[in-house]
Parts: sequence; structure tokens; C-alpha cells
Amino acid sequence: MNSDPIASLSVDQLETRTSSWPEIISTFPNLVAEIENHAVRLVRMLPKVERSPLGTGVLDSDGCFQVDLDAISSAYAIAKNDSSAPDPRLEFDFPDYPGLVRLWDIFDPGAETLPSVMASLFSTDRFTLRKLQEDRETQRLDRPICPCCQRKAAERVRYASMHPLFDIFMSATRKSEPLRVRAAAPYADFSVPILPFNVEVDQGIITVIDEDCPTAFHVAIRWLHAMGIKQVKLDGTSYAQLVGYDSFGGELFHVASPNPEDCEEWKDSCEWSKQFFTR
Repeated sequence: MNSDPIASLSVDQLETRTSSWPEIISTFPNLVAEIENHAVRLVRMLPKVERSPLGTGVLDSDGCFQVDLDAISSAYAIAKNDSSAPDPRLEFDFPDYPGLVRLWDIFDPGAETLPSVMASLFSTDRFTLRKLQEDRETQRLDRPICPCCQRKAAERVRYASMHPLFDIFMSATRKSEPLRVRAAAPYADFSVPILPFNVEVDQGIITVIDEDCPTAFHVAIRWLHAMGIKQVKLDGTSYAQLVGYDSFGGELFHVASPNPEDCEEWKDSCEWSKQFFTR
């Protein structure tokens, strides 16, 4: 048995311009969806994926996960070569790599997997996962930041457990307060409810684990330059909303609470944490 997970995976590059993808993907239940940008990763199981009414992508039955398949720059079916490898998955790359979307296939042993079906129908080339990772690095979008922002980013990583975002999620854990988190990009949108059960920080990455569902929300606070907090109204109901931004003003994620009074508590967390960070 090969102990190297990279060596235990084969990669088929797929055709990306085909109208039959949504129908094929929708026949596989219990997929795990993952959306990732340079700062955020959000993972959750989807009971059902179907074609978008707009015909350009796929979404889950609740309309909370949407991917524009027309925006894909490349697609890959990654399959297991032995039992030690991670579960098979589809990976979709977009022009702003490391932005990507994954669909993991949680399958019964011996059953046909989504990646194997896609590879049999749409494969154009086969290579190793290591080669894919090397090729992706050459396409990584450069995000240079000034020396001042670099210093502040290093501080955020060093004092991650003092960051207001960590305190906000810890407070939700203590109060058993449901939140909604959203990771968005030009090519995909993923919004899920989460009841924080455990909050961890490791090497500048804050991870929030849901109590009941296989949901995980990861934020690399090196890139979290600023947060905006305000009350918003949706369908006549007030919510507290937090939006995370990078140093270029790009939105990284949203967090929403059904308790609008959380706005003041979140602002207090930001004020308290200022003592640990350079202004």
C-alpha cells in the first residue's frame, strides 16, 4: 500500500465545454462541496445537486451552492488508486487560481464514482496529482502586498487567537448561536447555516466546525485585512452582518446572525483586539 496520498491519486483532465455535465453530476447524491479562494475554504455535504435554472451551472436543492460551469478554466477527475488515498473528487479551476471548487464523491465501495464516470466520458489527458499541483503553482495569481500590510499580516498570524473573528466565533459557540457563513467568488457562491461547535486556530488559520453537519469553515487571517459590521434587512427581518475584505478591497466571506444586537458585540470584540495589532 502506498502511504503517499499524492502518489495514490491519478488525474484525468476533462473537456470543459459540454452541456451534459449538470445532468451527470445531478445523478450522484451525497456529494461534499468545497469552495476555496486565497483566504477562505468552506466545506459542506449536499444531499442533492441539480442543473441551475439559468442553464449555465449546477446548484444544490436549497439554492445555496451555485457554480457557473461556463467560467471554468480547467477541470479534473481525481481517482483513488488504492484504499489509502482520499475520496475521489472533481476539481474545477478558475482564472484566479487558487480559486477552485471541489465536489467529493462519498460513495459505496464497489459503486461507480462521479470522477470515474466523468473521466470515461470527457478525459483528454492523464497525469499525476503532483504534476497538477506543480502546474497550478505556475498559474497562481500574484497578490503582492506592501511592507506595511505584510507586517500587519504577520501580526494577525502571530496573535490569531486574539483576533476579533476568533472571539466572535467563540462567542457563538458559547451561546450555541446559529450563524450563516458565505464564501463568494465571481464563478461560485456557497452559503450555509452553521452552528459553531468547535473553533480552532493553527498557523493563522481559524477553523469553525459545525455541531450537527459535516460543515467546516476555514479563514486564513493573513489575508483578512478588514471587517465591515452592520445591520441588514432581508425580507423584512433584521440581521447582523460581518463582511471580511482583503487588502485590495475584495470580499472574502460573509457571516450573518439572526440577532441584530450582535453587531454591537462584534464591534466590541474589534475594539478589544486593537491592543494586539498595529494600526
